[in-house]
Amino acid sequence: MITYEKLFIVLKEKGHNKAWLRNNGIHAKTVDKLIHNQNINISTVDQICNLLDCEPADILTFTKDEV
Repeated sequence: MITYEKLFIVLKEKGHNKAWLRNNGIHAKTVDKLIHNQNINISTVDQICNLLDCEPADILTFTKDEV
């Protein structure tokens, strides 16, 4: 499972919030998906990393699903 809690930590550290994401080209529905740890396009991860000048590992966490 991929989660995005780290994204919101990075946003706060850089003085930004969810509205900043929306104001910088991330669609409101996508922000909602991020909040609820739902799937997003890798192009959106790329866009967020460019906006925040960070790596994907800085904004998301992968945890192996239990079988």
